[in-house]
Amino acid sequence: MYHQYADTHNINVNLAFHADLSRIVPHFNQTHQDPVIREIMQDVRFRRAMSHAIDRDEMNRLLFLGLAEPRQGTVLPGAAQYREEYAQAYTEYSPDKANELLDEMGLEWDPTGTYRLRPDGEPLQLIMDAMAIHADYVEGAELIADYYTNVGVQTRVETRSQDLVGDLITSNDYDFTVSHANMTPGQMERMIEPFLPRGGGPHWRGAPLWGQWYDTDGAEGEEPIPEVKAMYEIWDTAITHPDPDVRAESIRKIVEWQSEFLMFIGTVGRTPKPIITSGNLKNVPDDYVFTFATEYLVPAKVHTWFFAE
Repeated sequence: MYHQYADTHNINVNLAFHADLSRIVPHFNQTHQDPVIREIMQDVRFRRAMSHAIDRDEMNRLLFLGLAEPRQGTVLPGAAQYREEYAQAYTEYSPDKANELLDEMGLEWDPTGTYRLRPDGEPLQLIMDAMAIHADYVEGAELIADYYTNVGVQTRVETRSQDLVGDLITSNDYDFTVSHANMTPGQMERMIEPFLPRGGGPHWRGAPLWGQWYDTDGAEGEEPIPEVKAMYEIWDTAITHPDPDVRAESIRKIVEWQSEFLMFIGTVGRTPKPIITSGNLKNVPDDYVFTFATEYLVPAKVHTWFFAE
């Protein structure tokens, strides 16, 4: 639409790209209050199955006009820790593979073949909380709910305010959420923020009690499973070791681990952001990273823009 009126209304239409590891991100609550659901969500086969159940190409086409990048939740190209195999891990759209993994877990279908059953015989039904602040969160959540229901994991979307979702995460009172996973190039703390629950409240998504345990030095929350605890130790090395090579290798280990463990599931990243300016404004670039951490327009070198006479 913008391009349609660009000439007649004397405007420039440029595309920036969000610094998203993934724009639409399911975070399953691995410290769920229900021990049956917790066991399911802590099983990596479940998270891999849920990744294979997602049609990323369709999401990209329907939500972003095919301009985004279907990918797993990992760092973006350009980061020293980026590997193509991390970006492609468990991203093949394959309901068959998803069903095989769910079958392997023993999550049987009900007698009518409509939905799967929990190990205790109850229907496997989940609520996905989507923050209402962005329309694509809600639209993406609806697509994901359809994909998951298609493989027998009945999923209902609840659209809530950002504050309410944050409260649910802090109180460990939810099944899973959908938000985004942001990456700030050059800032190690921000670059892998979604990989481990830490940093308080809403940042604990994926496992609130583990995040609480880490943030309080074990005084509150719940001690993580051994492999997650090991990643916290590696993270501590990454932010404290004096040798930059050791820090970089520690980050690489966490990034590699995420590609297999799937603390969060990536769908589509590097999503487009139209930048509309006056047609008289010159030197406005295409293809730069648009992120709040760099005040959005700083990478576009606004000081070099000028109005043509």
